[in-house]
Amino acid sequence: PPHPPQPTRSKACTWLQSIGCDVSRSPPTLLRALKEGLVYQQLVRTISPYYFMRHKVSTSHERGAGSVFVMVQQFFDTEAVIAVVGCQKLDIKALTAGKAREHLDLVQTFRTVHKARRSEAHHGGW
Repeated sequence: PPHPPQPTRSKACTWLQSIGCDVSRSPPTLLRALKEGLVYQQLVRTISPYYFMRHKVSTSHERGAGSVFVMVQQFFDTEAVIAVVGCQKLDIKALTAGKAREHLDLVQTFRTVHKARRSEAHHGGW
């Protein structure tokens, strides 16, 4: 089977901006923002406001390095997300270290979930 196209920085940036994330087009600044994790908190909030509130996502970055990515893993472990993208095993160490490839893949996964969420919004479960 053909592999999905590799996500690029510019595509990731364009998509993030299109859904209201305030991110820079500068690669180092974009990567720093992704590494800090606030973008991912915003994505969870956009996709599932209920999950965002229930799991105190807004403070997940205050729990130390990597804690935002642990929260993302827990979000990805929910039935609603697994139904869309299957089981995802994040490389929390690489994300915490700011590895660009890992972050671009993660943004791409969020994009897939977001797209499915929008098309299934009327079904509930999020």
